Amino acid sequence: MKLLLVDDEPVALRFLSGVLAGRARTETAPDGASAVAAFARALDQGEPFDAVILDIMMPGMDGIEAARRIRALERGRGREGACRLLMLSCLDDAEHQIISQYDAGADGYLTKPVDSADLLAALANLDLPENPLDGAE
Repeated sequence: MKLLLVDDEPVALRFLSGVLAGRARTETAPDGASAVAAFARALDQGEPFDAVILDIMMPGMDGIEAARRIRALERGRGREGACRLLMLSCLDDAEHQIISQYDAGADGYLTKPVDSADLLAALANLDLPENPLDGAE
């Protein structure tokens, strides 16, 4: 399983990478623009990401816009919805959850601070191919 982890906070990226170490191949990006570029590069190389974990609030291109662009890249390549998107945010309100799901095409939403059990459970529920997280506790 190949995951792209996106957050502008280095501590958050280290946490995500640490939780997923040995469970998935991961790549990190510090912002939305870098995430979209990494996603496009992976598609071009024929090694697409199975899932992207995106922080919503980032400077420059936020996670919502990055998710929209990732979905547009998928549509343009005939891979619509092939990648799962999991949004992370310190915002625990229905508006951002609805925007993430319906406007940006996210498959899940977790509120920070995220603990490892919730992260693993959310990923296990995304129906990813060859998911070593199935049944993770």
